[in-house]
Amino acid sequence: MSYMINGNDLYDFGFTPGQAPESNCALAGAWDLPARMGKLYHDWGDSQGIEPYVDKEDIRFGGRDLKLYGSIFGENEIATYQKLTILEAFLKVPNEVGFKSLTCDFGEFYINVISVSVIRTSVKTLEMVINFREPVVSFIPPPTDLNVSPL
Repeated sequence: MSYMINGNDLYDFGFTPGQAPESNCALAGAWDLPARMGKLYHDWGDSQGIEPYVDKEDIRFGGRDLKLYGSIFGENEIATYQKLTILEAFLKVPNEVGFKSLTCDFGEFYINVISVSVIRTSVKTLEMVINFREPVVSFIPPPTDLNVSPL
């Protein structure tokens, strides 16, 4: 599976998708329901229970955090860190609309890049996490024509 930012495949920068903790894919947080914002209910005080705000105009959601797990491989330590530097420079380039588009087989997410964290290193490999923030969550369902077999 490829992960693309603004149409550029991260594999071209030397990034190979990995596996998020307790998951079977590299992207974590994309299926988390964002928290509701604003006033959620009113407690009248003089009666039992509360009045929940459930009308469409009363429901607003915050953003969510996404994490992309993977690795960069190189022929030696210097080559590996050069690939990391190039990837980080690409991720820092500002976008004219403010958000970047993260695209994969699971959907498209409009994100801001927060950070790149190296979580483990060896001589030729850097295991890393790219942290994103999706400030506005779209509730468009993912495509249903994925060639995924049931477990």
